[in-house]
Amino acid sequence: NDSTSLVMAGVDIEASGNDVTFTDNGIGLLNVATSGAVNNAGLLTGASVTAASGSFNNTGLVQSAGDITITASSISNLNSYITETNGNIAGGINTTGKLTLNATSGNIDNSGGVLTSSGLLTITSTGGLINSRPIIGNNKNSLIYGGNDIIINAASIDNSNPYGTTGSGNFPRGILAAGNLGITATSGAVNNDSGTISANAVTLRS
Repeated sequence: NDSTSLVMAGVDIEASGNDVTFTDNGIGLLNVATSGAVNNAGLLTGASVTAASGSFNNTGLVQSAGDITITASSISNLNSYITETNGNIAGGINTTGKLTLNATSGNIDNSGGVLTSSGLLTITSTGGLINSRPIIGNNKNSLIYGGNDIIINAASIDNSNPYGTTGSGNFPRGILAAGNLGITATSGAVNNDSGTISANAVTLRS
């Protein structure tokens, strides 16, 4: 597929038909719409970020001081991490506003990834939610953290961490909410083998 590298600030970005590859971005409102894939290996940021795409693949950093909303056929947020030295988040999808992720036909895969939100964090997946660390020796985090409530609806949830409950920088792995946590597995199981699920109150349905 064709790809386009965009460096924009202060404007909306609209694209359709082809895959879109971002390597850097500015601090304006960011709106991405494409029927192809969005592949971010660098920095994707804006005062708010909204993306609608075929698939959304992030191995870099998506961040905003406002809300982040991503709707895609599948969402991959692999191998982001928190640095050992100062605890800064060096990758992942992170916002001080609300974070909303919606996978319309595939999985949301946060293996070795970091998803953080100071506001409400909502994850909806027609497929599964994968927040595991299946590779021994991989010190990445597999962390979903909400500074408020977290709501998860997915066909199945894999929060297993067989190789330890802390990752890079001794930050925890797992699903952690400062507020309440609601988890619904609509058709499969919740696998929390050696994993961590923590919140003020947890509601689990499967």
